[in-house]
Amino acid sequence: MINPPTLVGFFLGKHDSNLICFHQDKIRYAKSERLLQTKHHRANLNFVIDQLKKWKISSIDGLAFSDGNRNGLGECPKDQLFTLCTVGALEAKRTFCLDHHFAHALSGWPLISTNKIQKAVVLDGRGDHGWRGAVFCKLTDPQCLYRESQSNMSSVLNEIGLRLNLQGLDIDHPGKLMGAQAYGIRNLPYEKELLESWETRPLDESVFDATLNSDFTLSDSSFYNFENPQFRNWLASVHHALSDHTVTFFKKYCSSEETIFYSGGCAQNSVINSALRNSFPNLIIPPHAYDGGISLGCLEFLRLQLGLDPFPTENFPFWQDDGGLEFPSTAVISEVAELLAAGKIVAWYQGQGELGPRALGNRSILASPEIPNLKSILNSKVKFREAWRPYGASILFEHVSDFFVNSLESPYMLYTYETHHTALREVTHVDKTCRIQTVSNENPLLRELLRLFYSKTGLPVLLNTSLNLGGKPLAGSPDDAIELFRSSKVDALCLGPVLLKK
Repeated sequence: MINPPTLVGFFLGKHDSNLICFHQDKIRYAKSERLLQTKHHRANLNFVIDQLKKWKISSIDGLAFSDGNRNGLGECPKDQLFTLCTVGALEAKRTFCLDHHFAHALSGWPLISTNKIQKAVVLDGRGDHGWRGAVFCKLTDPQCLYRESQSNMSSVLNEIGLRLNLQGLDIDHPGKLMGAQAYGIRNLPYEKELLESWETRPLDESVFDATLNSDFTLSDSSFYNFENPQFRNWLASVHHALSDHTVTFFKKYCSSEETIFYSGGCAQNSVINSALRNSFPNLIIPPHAYDGGISLGCLEFLRLQLGLDPFPTENFPFWQDDGGLEFPSTAVISEVAELLAAGKIVAWYQGQGELGPRALGNRSILASPEIPNLKSILNSKVKFREAWRPYGASILFEHVSDFFVNSLESPYMLYTYETHHTALREVTHVDKTCRIQTVSNENPLLRELLRLFYSKTGLPVLLNTSLNLGGKPLAGSPDDAIELFRSSKVDALCLGPVLLKK
């Protein structure tokens, strides 16, 4: 029997460096931020070299990367999607450099066969050559239908975050403002003015144009204050206009019947994703839509080049190389459910970490949504983050319609739905929506915990937020989880088969 080739894909970039490998019929993935506990960590080539040594990989048959020459590794010519090259420190039989957005577009293979994608839309902060977006068709014989270097929703929301003096990295501003925008009252005439202006002007130029509406004193730095009602109204209007603009953009290049893969950092906006899904029912968004998923696209490129069978996808999205603990027994899971039913906050560290920034059930902080003032407790004593930001929820899939309006499958917390149950007060945002994760048999541990919690409370829903302190990435080791347990006000930590309580 001929051994399958060893293939490696990686992305270093300026943030969210990541590596994936197909070796001996298995997929291995590592993101440097989890290993070093530095959010959005930017690694160098030593990260790739050291990780491959850890995985005992000494010979590489195919290597593909995307870098945009951010680390001296080169970039594709402006009119090409890939090019042959070399990386001196990594010897491979063939090495390719991929365009940033093309790598994004190819990263959907754990969810859908690449040859079934009819359109791939990529929108993010910045790719190679200053591009901020792209639309592709026929990914197996790629055609680029659109390129854009003008400002987009990412650059607009980043700038608003800077003017608001948000804490942390500006790359996280759009996610934070996604929650803040719900506190404002929309100005529909202003939204119309923005949309009309965007037909001829860059988005950011119009958004910060104080002459469009005299109600908004955009040239005054004191205007940018969450406590200012006019700022909240402006933000709500801008965000809704961005949503409408994005839907219109999709309609220009995609039909409602097509299977569309959407990636890039902008695809993490669950509010706008929900608007898109209403118009494009066959929309597919991965949990790794941000740059943390680029290595997956690089690996898929190699598979297509070599004409190989599809890669295995078992255990997706739980691929981060930080597993090793045994699983908890049913008795331990039942005890965790008892703690949750009693109103305790439980840190939950199981198996391998999930791809993407959202907690999907292996690196989670869990609590009953019926705990009074739970959001305030989490914000002030556990997560240490802005009070306006909402929390997501995980729910048994078969019960989702009992609690959410017009809800569909949402396994990766990428969509919001309107709630219609009073028990969900602490996971219901000010706009009466919640970002949800529907839990099916693909996530057996979280599903069993939800099932036992349901049997004790009649509620098949838990608040689910990421297992990290403010400013940190998801926990990448048992030590990280123990540090959070000791330094925050969580009541218990289920660490594999071990349950620790305060």
